[in-house]
Amino acid sequence: MCPFFSPLDGGDVNEVDREGEFLIRAVTYAVAALFVLNLKFRRKSMSNYNLVSDLMTTDPSTVKRNKKKINELLNKYGSREAILQNADLADSINYDFAHGDDLIDEVLKERALTQNNQTLQSNPLQPSQTALAREAKNVRDAYRRDEETDENIPQPTDGESDSARSENVRENTQDNDNAFIKLMGENLVKTENMKSFIYLDKYGHITAGIGKLLDNETAFKSMNWEIDGRKASKSEVNEAYNLFTSLQQEKDSEGKPKYRNYTADYFKKFSKLRLSEDSMTKMLNEHLSNNLKQARYELKEFDSLPSPLRLIILDFYYNKGNIKRQEGFISSLKSRDKKAFKKAIIRGLPHRDKWALEQFNQIPESFWK
Repeated sequence: MCPFFSPLDGGDVNEVDREGEFLIRAVTYAVAALFVLNLKFRRKSMSNYNLVSDLMTTDPSTVKRNKKKINELLNKYGSREAILQNADLADSINYDFAHGDDLIDEVLKERALTQNNQTLQSNPLQPSQTALAREAKNVRDAYRRDEETDENIPQPTDGESDSARSENVRENTQDNDNAFIKLMGENLVKTENMKSFIYLDKYGHITAGIGKLLDNETAFKSMNWEIDGRKASKSEVNEAYNLFTSLQQEKDSEGKPKYRNYTADYFKKFSKLRLSEDSMTKMLNEHLSNNLKQARYELKEFDSLPSPLRLIILDFYYNKGNIKRQEGFISSLKSRDKKAFKKAIIRGLPHRDKWALEQFNQIPESFWK
């Protein structure tokens, strides 16, 4: 019974009081129900609220406050996907008001940079990493053709023709290229892991191996697909390609791509097609070889750059397809702006960012302005 309508003398509540109490309860429940429904469909109506907050999205203090709120939500839930899927109503509203969809990528990038800096400061290079640095230096010293000494250049023997000497130089260069590609391949295996199955990456691209994009139908069907150790038939390959192209097109209830931000392992169940380890290794080496040619074509000074820097550049070609897509990468490289280049190599990918920063710290200080 509502305490506001309790009789003062302990007698029964009259009929009018009962009707009044019932009416107030009904109105209270109705208002509460409408409030819950309004929150439930908040994303559809959030544009009305954002009309005001959008006016302040460029204000530095507002952006800083919004980033702080997004960081708090990331600390609480662990990832963007967890926020979108598991956040309670209050946190979901805080995420929307903080313009989470607009700022989340920048926040993740800043968090990755901070985390990697802390890791590198607190954890010096381990023996295996020291060996990697030493190997990178050896490759760099052997690979710099512009700085080769007479001892490194194959000298003609008595009776050896100029063409024979040129062939020796080409063979020596190819050996250095193979060593460089091998080193880069080993680093990629450590940071990305080989995936023998088909999956959609976070951008919705059909992918396999070590980040090999296979959206192109010809590229997809040219792979050496297997099923339980046997060569997959054309119809099985066609079926898998059609399935994953359809997954790319699927939308969720809000009209957004459905299969984004899922882990690679989630897609293993969709197809039995697999790549052998030898096939993935061969594919990786061919990809890196093409990336190396592209780097030399677009960056004429590539071979004269420090080896750790060349590794970073080659990794970006492999990961991005073109380093021009990475904001500030080319400009900071050409201007030799150390601070700007360090910021440009952060991609929000923890393992690769950590590796890239390790290479960055091995670039001689004399290289920068």
